[in-house]
Amino acid sequence: MLVATLLGVQIKEMKVNSKLKFSILSVIIILFPSLNIKAQIIESFGVKGGYVSADQEWNFYYNGTIRETQSRSGFSLGGFIESTSFSSFKLILEIMYTQKGATLEERITSATNPEGYPKSFSPRIDYISIPLLLSFRIGSSNVVPYIIAGPRMDYWLSSSTEYSGHKVIYDDFNQVDLGVTIGGGLLFSRIISLEIRYCPNISRSRDNGLLFIKNNNLEFLAGYHF
Repeated sequence: MLVATLLGVQIKEMKVNSKLKFSILSVIIILFPSLNIKAQIIESFGVKGGYVSADQEWNFYYNGTIRETQSRSGFSLGGFIESTSFSSFKLILEIMYTQKGATLEERITSATNPEGYPKSFSPRIDYISIPLLLSFRIGSSNVVPYIIAGPRMDYWLSSSTEYSGHKVIYDDFNQVDLGVTIGGGLLFSRIISLEIRYCPNISRSRDNGLLFIKNNNLEFLAGYHF
């Protein structure tokens, strides 16, 4: 009985060790692209970030009106991996922290000022954005123009606003948005990249039958390739 128990413990330990070794191996493959898999699939990896001009589309069902909004400033920051070239084409997977939102004007009223006065608010929504992009490079000189396009998934993290009426709306946003990313840029000496991209949503960020909202971003990014 004791032997069977010890044997069972050893088997369990072997299973745990196998899972642990598999987990460690997975992390090594992901975090250390200098392994042989990098030579076969991944050409480069790096960091990217920059300025974001975020805006939204507000549409009301009951009267068919579109609310006027203005853009708000934010930033985007993250990393990417880039596949080896296939006849000037590359696949790029990015994971970015991105700020979205808009600037909206509200009328603030009080008991002493029932007519109120206009005040602008710039609510911010934080997302993890995951684009999968196809890049096409033009030429092979020290300055290479390129264009990018592909699908994108945005994962809602949190919202921040000074106006309580906005918080109710933004906290009701969908957890996941779907969109596309299109743009272009310049790659300098295969190390530094500068690009501009437009990132509209395909899906609605919020839709409760009375109001639907979509996010749209215009981004100016710089990247460093390792």
